[in-house]
Amino acid sequence: MKLLKRIVSILDRFSNHRTSLSLGELVQETGLPKPTVYRLCEALVEEGMLIKRDDGRYVLGTKLLGYGAIALTSNEIRRIAAPEIQELHAITRETVHLGILSDKEIISIEALESPHGLRATRWVGQRAPLHSTAVGKALLAFLPHSERERLIEELKLRRYTENTITSREKLRKELDEIRSRGYAIDNMENEEEVRCVAAPIFGLNGRIVASISISGPAFRLTSQRLQEYASLVMDAAKKISRKMQMSI
Repeated sequence: MKLLKRIVSILDRFSNHRTSLSLGELVQETGLPKPTVYRLCEALVEEGMLIKRDDGRYVLGTKLLGYGAIALTSNEIRRIAAPEIQELHAITRETVHLGILSDKEIISIEALESPHGLRATRWVGQRAPLHSTAVGKALLAFLPHSERERLIEELKLRRYTENTITSREKLRKELDEIRSRGYAIDNMENEEEVRCVAAPIFGLNGRIVASISISGPAFRLTSQRLQEYASLVMDAAKKISRKMQMSI
């Protein structure tokens, strides 16, 4: 806890009016020993949270900008999507999940769990792979082609179940099918005996910003039920997309 407070103390010194600070200024303003400030700053540089300029002054790194963008985006999407998430949850009584892209993973920004004793479990802040989840594939499929290809090449296609896609060519084919039909399915690809269906949410200029899903045990989410839920989740995603575009 002490270490975290010291890191926050350093980062808090930066502002719109003071975008760069020297080691001496940070020592003076934090009241921490010079060796401690230097060690923490260098560690933050290594993690991409600070950048050390040629003149020795520190500025905030792009990694922190990314965290800020995620926070702003997720808060807005959660607010706008809340009615549709609650409606899907009430109709299906299954777990409804909202996710956004974070680096090369999906991060959950909202989740309402099924009231059933046997259910798919999701929680806010949970991270999941792109290639083996419906929310991940729905996002990946609708990214601009160049960005999608870059991610496909960079992803480690780890196998989680017998159904996990581990071939880049098979993943590309699956993503093309998702773009064509408008929704993605996770057929026990990320967890045994769990199925999921997800649809993309679009923001400004039709840019993919999130995806929303319904998930549950395979014995409840049969092939027929998945098709029914696909229509529900696509309708919800379209409503959220319209509201996202109107709110900008």
